[in-house]
Amino acid sequence: MSITTKMLTQLSKTPMGYGEVQNFVYKYSARYKLGEKKAPRGWWCDAIRILLNKEIIKYNSKGLLTITPKGKKNINKPFATTISDYKKAIKSHKGWANHYWKEANRLRAENRELKERINLSSRILKGLDLERSIFDD
Repeated sequence: MSITTKMLTQLSKTPMGYGEVQNFVYKYSARYKLGEKKAPRGWWCDAIRILLNKEIIKYNSKGLLTITPKGKKNINKPFATTISDYKKAIKSHKGWANHYWKEANRLRAENRELKERINLSSRILKGLDLERSIFDD
């Protein structure tokens, strides 16, 4: 049984605060066995954040972490990417890709317009220079 599975099993029994979860996981580390009894700040915070983002665990109304039904279903492999996670990522990616594509097209059109204005202004300036040179003689 992995440390994460043990932690999720404990969360299914009793909700815990963020620091309590860190200390619970820390008890299975080598540093704990060497004598450090309290988890350092930030211990395992990335993994906890990933579990929150994957909706394996969540905060309840009292502000404690609990396991979700999705977490109970995936208790043995909580970090595995499920089909729903994959579809959610694809949907998000398509949304951002559309946004960037539209923005790129807008910038290209704006760039074309600016180039046309520059060409027009340079033609006007050349015409003014030509008129000046005619009247200078």
